Amino acid sequence: MTESNRIDIDERIAALVRSVHAEVPAELEERIRTAARNEERKLRARQRVLRWSLIPAAAAALVLGVFLASPVAHRPVPREIAEIRTEFEIPGKDIKIVFFQKPDFKLFQED
Repeated sequence: MTESNRIDIDERIAALVRSVHAEVPAELEERIRTAARNEERKLRARQRVLRWSLIPAAAAALVLGVFLASPVAHRPVPREIAEIRTEFEIPGKDIKIVFFQKPDFKLFQED
């Protein structure tokens, strides 16, 4: 297909498209424009609600991130220890040493 044939076909298609152009009645056009404006208002309202609903979620994520990054979240929790019984025997002598560590012993408390 030559260049002139393509141009001729393009012109014929353009002429056919222009030939079927019809006028839209004014009443129908006004209804279409009103419906489009109403849809645009609804869309803006939905976007506004979405925007305001994302703010608390983003704030909660920020607070959680700050907490997890802080040293407070990674500090070990002091726990009480269970009762511990330790026995030692000295060989060759009749001596047995027994240590009891009670649960109220404060492991992380300094005097």
